[in-house]
Amino acid sequence: MYHMIKRKFFPLHFFVPHGFGDLIAVIKMKSTRGVGAKKPCHQCHIEGIRDETGTGPKARTYYIPLTVPGAKENRYEKEILQNLRTHEDYLKVYYRLDTARSEADREKIRKETGINRASIWSLLPYFDMGRAIPGGYMHAVCINLMRALVSLWRGEFKGLDAGGGNYIIPAEIWAEIGEETHNSNRWMPAAFVRSIPNINTDFGNFTAEASAFWMMYIAPHVLRGRLPEPYYSHMLDLIRIMKTCTKFGMTRKEHTQLSEDVYEWRLEYEKYYSQYKPERLCTMTLALHELDHLPDDILNCGPPTALWEFVTERSMGEVVRSVTSWSYPFSQLANTLIQREQLKVLQMMYPDMTDSLNYTKSR
Repeated sequence: MYHMIKRKFFPLHFFVPHGFGDLIAVIKMKSTRGVGAKKPCHQCHIEGIRDETGTGPKARTYYIPLTVPGAKENRYEKEILQNLRTHEDYLKVYYRLDTARSEADREKIRKETGINRASIWSLLPYFDMGRAIPGGYMHAVCINLMRALVSLWRGEFKGLDAGGGNYIIPAEIWAEIGEETHNSNRWMPAAFVRSIPNINTDFGNFTAEASAFWMMYIAPHVLRGRLPEPYYSHMLDLIRIMKTCTKFGMTRKEHTQLSEDVYEWRLEYEKYYSQYKPERLCTMTLALHELDHLPDDILNCGPPTALWEFVTERSMGEVVRSVTSWSYPFSQLANTLIQREQLKVLQMMYPDMTDSLNYTKSR
């Protein structure tokens, strides 16, 4: 590596204690099968329950309810907390895949374990495949869970109605909620959050930042008296969990309370939305299951703020917006990255010119 200020080369050593990303990135890092597999989770050995009631190309997939429809007890303790994947489990599966006699045998192992192949991350001598790659809080909670809940409240979640519940908010009420959400921008400091779209008409344009802010600070006001009980109180419990997770530090007592809160919230989610019915299994997604592992992820890797995906996503967004060529997108992308790093070097060499060289200041 070349040191621009000292103008000489130096050996660069770095270690990767953790890996993180959205669900797709984590599946790629661990080389697991993920969504749709019989064992879709990359952190525990729990088996998914197949949806036999759906139709279409994406029907008959596997979901992860805590309580299997028709069962008397939930699977949280025995099949999740006491059935976690360990580093040794991954290595044993890798060995079985390497020593399998045929491709048919390897495919059988993949279906049985949910692991496709050996991950390159397992070659790092200090890297723990079982604990070093947590679920992505930003994508699982701020995007996927938020969108699922709003879709349920709008009556637009995978064609489901409210079943035996009454959580669907009428369209005319959503129009009012959307206007109130959009009008709230004028009262919020820009340092808190960027402009939030109308959640009724522009819900597809909600970013993770906007979704998290809306859920934690706007939803309690615009949904009061509109989202019936007990669904409103259930939403407030989720907000308490989100605020605990986004703190910069967490005590042992807070972590214990968080574990209890997540468990209770998940049980109530099943009761209110899945309703223990086979035809509503689609509400029990893999992203929702990541909540079950959230307390363990925090214990192993620290609070979500220690592995903040927002920083990566914001940087990627700035780079992508700079690519305008349809003919040579990769060359333009490479040039953009080089120019970004050159500007950073100039800012280090000439601190008095930092503001002048800050090309992101106007955004």
